[in-house]
Formats: sequence, structure tokens, C-alpha cells
Amino acid sequence: MQLEELAGALVKHVYSDRLVPADLFAEVAKIVGAEDPGFAAAEWKGRSMLRAAQGKAVLDPAQPFILSRGFGRAMAEEELANYLPEEKILVNKDFFRTVLDGVDFSSISPAQERTLVERLQRESVGLRADDVVLYYNLIKVNKLASANKSAPRESAPQNPEQAAAELLTLAESAFGLSTDAFSRINGGKSFPDRGLVIRAIAEAVKRRKMNPVLLRNFLGRKTDKHVALLIDFLRRIAAQRGEDANELIMHTGIYLLLNNASADEVAALSLAAPLQAYVTDRIGKVRTVYYAAMQFILSFLLILLAQISEVSAKYADAAEDQRAKLRKLYEADDRRALLISNSVNVASRKLAEYKSETREIMGAFKSFLSAHKDMVQVGDLFGTDYRS
Repeated sequence: MQLEELAGALVKHVYSDRLVPADLFAEVAKIVGAEDPGFAAAEWKGRSMLRAAQGKAVLDPAQPFILSRGFGRAMAEEELANYLPEEKILVNKDFFRTVLDGVDFSSISPAQERTLVERLQRESVGLRADDVVLYYNLIKVNKLASANKSAPRESAPQNPEQAAAELLTLAESAFGLSTDAFSRINGGKSFPDRGLVIRAIAEAVKRRKMNPVLLRNFLGRKTDKHVALLIDFLRRIAAQRGEDANELIMHTGIYLLLNNASADEVAALSLAAPLQAYVTDRIGKVRTVYYAAMQFILSFLLILLAQISEVSAKYADAAEDQRAKLRKLYEADDRRALLISNSVNVASRKLAEYKSETREIMGAFKSFLSAHKDMVQVGDLFGTDYRS
């Protein structure tokens, strides 16, 4: 009988045009004979903390959810509906580039075009089917129109070997990868031949498995802000277990450099088995929670920097009146906060397979956000040209 009453209460509330969580909890408490009608308060508070850590508004259980928008039309990233179009495409930029960079639009067949668009619609984040078609056509027209024009104003591009050498040098400095330090995480074995490491990174650059411009800025070419944020988060996640973060920091540096290298290139480095397992996503001897935390924070910070870089480039290329509009827009705290929220939405997908570790990671992330309320400043967006 109690089960039928519960089912009736749940269906009644879901079928209403609006649902007030507190009312539903009170009715459930009455049916099951709970003495405290606020039995769900602790769980609600915990969920609110996770939501706040993700940069989202905290929900009041006494306020209604409006359900009259229709059944079955919600989407996992529905909060993106309120984002500006350029912010939506920033979230999807790297994915669109991966799919479309090598496409010859001058000779593509209708069938190939349909396949591309269907993939973009299927795998993009927060975009309606019509949005995907629009952005696809904009990219297509832009590529066709610029085929015979000079490249955008940027510094002369490095060749892959030069880019790889710079990335290695930056990572050694950022993550403390001295010869002695490296040997500690590599089972006592010395650092591999630098030429082999550079070759492995260069091959990943050639195969477009990594973005050297984004990564060199992340590692500190213009500012060490973002790699410092990474290290701070790694220290927080280790501190929760009372452990030293130095080995995790060094593992993260090696992972950044070599995770996108081919299996053959990594094998040629003769890394110790646990370290090789880590850089090839088999985790090795590192705690699973640390690996998952690294995946989350790398995704968060790289997506954040990609958005900042795109806004910066748009500002640098804009006419003065458009610059004023961009500056006014992003001087608003809530607009800069959306860049953070975008990044959290994407990075959270990295935790889908780590349910038991998520609470610990998000606890550290909440502390991290509280300590860095000024994570995206106006100067980050308009004071640096990240292309050069």
C-alpha cells in the first residue's frame, strides 16, 4: 500500500505543470512516516555545494520547477541555451577543428558533407541541429574564401620540432622535471634522450593530436597563471589525503607532453612500466582519484584558456567600436563566470566513469574556486595576444 502511495505522489507531482521539491519531500515523509519532514535537507545541501562548485546557481527547494515547457525535450547541456553564440562555438571549437581542419571544401561530395554534419550534430556540446549547420557553413565559406589569402596576423609558425622543443623546456620548468626528480617517478631510470622525447611530441603535433600554441601558453610562454592554477589544484587534491603532491605534479607534466604521442614513440623512450602505463591512460601505480582529478582539471583549464584566447583574438582583430562592445560585455562578472561554467560543463564529462571519486574531486574543486574568485580577469581577455 505504501509503495502505491509513493508512486501516486511521484506521478502526481511530475505530471503537474510545476513541481516544488519541498512539497514532494513533505508528502513522501508523510507517506513513509518520517518524523522529520526535512529529511532531504542534508542531501539537498550536498548537491547544492556540488552545483555551486560548478559555477551554477544554487537551487531553493521551496521554489518551483516549471514543467510546462513539455516532456522529453530537456538536454544534458540545456543551460547552454542562454549562452552567446560565440561562447557556444568556443566550447566546441577544438572538436570542430579536429573534424574539419583537413577537409577540402572545394571538392567535398554531398554524401561526405552529410556525414560530417551528422557527426558534428551528434557529438557537439549544447548546439541545436540548426546551429551546427550554421556554424558548419560559416566555416566552409570562410575556408573557401580564404583559400588564396594570406594567413591571419600571427607570429611565424614554428615547425613541429621547434614547437616540441619549446614545450619540453616549458614543461621541465613548470613541473620541476629535473633529471633527479624525473628519475624518482621513473623507477630510478634517467631521463630519456631529449631527441627522442622531442620527436615523440613533434609527431603528435604533426598528426594534430595536440595544439602547440594553446599548450605553450598554458605552460607559461606568456603567463604562468594557468599552469600555476593546475599545480594549485593538484596540491589541494593531494592535501585532502594528507599526501605530497610533487609526484602527481611531475606525472601530470609527463602526461601532458606524451599522452598524445603514438604507442611506438612512447615505447621508444623506455619509460618505467608504471610511468608508461600512466601516460597511456592505464593509470599504473597512481591513485585512481588522482588520475581522474588530473583529467578533470586539465580539461577545465585548457578549455578555459582556449575561450580566453579566442576572445582575446577577436578583440585584437576588431574595429574600435566592436572592441568597446566586447570590453563592456566581459567587464560584467557574470559574463566572465560563463566562461568558467562552460569549462566546468565540458570537464565534468571526464568524471562520468569515476562516480566514487567525483565527490572528493569536487570538494577540492569547490575549495579551488573559492580561492580563485578572480580566475578570469578583464586583463586576461584584453591585455594579452595569445597568438604570438
